[in-house]
Amino acid sequence: MYISSVNWLLFAAVVFVILIFQRSGNIEAAYVLSITVTMLMTSVLMTYFMQRIKRRKVSIILFVTGSLAIEGTFLVANLADFFNGGWVTLLLGGLTAFVMYAWHRGRYIKNQFTRYEDISRYTEAIADLSRDENVPLFATNLVYITLANQPDKIETKIVYSIFNKSPKRASTYWLLHVHITDEPHTLEYAVEKIIPGVLIRIDFRLGFKVQPRINLYFKHVLMELVHDKEIDIESEFPALQKHHIPADFFFVIIRRIQNYDFDFPPFKQFMLNVFLWLAKVSTSDVRTYGLDTSNVLEEKVPYVLETGKRHRLTRVGN
Repeated sequence: MYISSVNWLLFAAVVFVILIFQRSGNIEAAYVLSITVTMLMTSVLMTYFMQRIKRRKVSIILFVTGSLAIEGTFLVANLADFFNGGWVTLLLGGLTAFVMYAWHRGRYIKNQFTRYEDISRYTEAIADLSRDENVPLFATNLVYITLANQPDKIETKIVYSIFNKSPKRASTYWLLHVHITDEPHTLEYAVEKIIPGVLIRIDFRLGFKVQPRINLYFKHVLMELVHDKEIDIESEFPALQKHHIPADFFFVIIRRIQNYDFDFPPFKQFMLNVFLWLAKVSTSDVRTYGLDTSNVLEEKVPYVLETGKRHRLTRVGN
């Protein structure tokens, strides 16, 4: 697959290497040190793997002793080239390791505040909201991306978006879930009608090499459901229905933000800030899922909907 931005990234990397190293001897020093560090990392991963498969401790100790004796000797010998260009290897490696750790740690902190509830608790409320004509119609079809692996669960942030952040009435609510499989080219989906005609969930099972073009796949699913007469996506408005114009679809992408009445410890706050910055400069969910930006609402919902703290205020005066 050709991606033009990758070529520009490689071009920038080559220019950076030429400007930093200037001489081929310095590049050689960085290359040799990078190979040595790669050997050490491979040994560490192999040790971890041997522990996971419950190899005998004697075998693990022998492997660690032998590999460290050989690779440690190479490392000590090549550290002499540190100031000749080897420092770049350690700098780039350390920066990459920090970014990976910050991303992993930031996601872990964020996921600690992801709450799931039984969707059965809200089915009646969703059905009532869909029928309540006193609430302005937000969209005929309202679509959410859900992270809940179980069909009977729903994130509290979606519930908060539907009911609390100005009630969003829709004729049909759609929950789309994407599951990445270990097979490279899987393209499957399953449909569950939680409330027929009102609340429908679609689970996409995509291979790890398949681009998650959810907008395209969702349209394909809709066409199949219409063909099988399971749903009708024509507009509900008589003037549009007369001309067989399809109903509107609106996607809501929820972005979690920190509410500042809840304090994180300094280290967690730092990791979360780095994670949020990395998420900001990386590809957005709208682009990742291939959504049409003209019918997408990016909504902000706080990490902590209820802090659990109770500060007792005392009334004074009259």
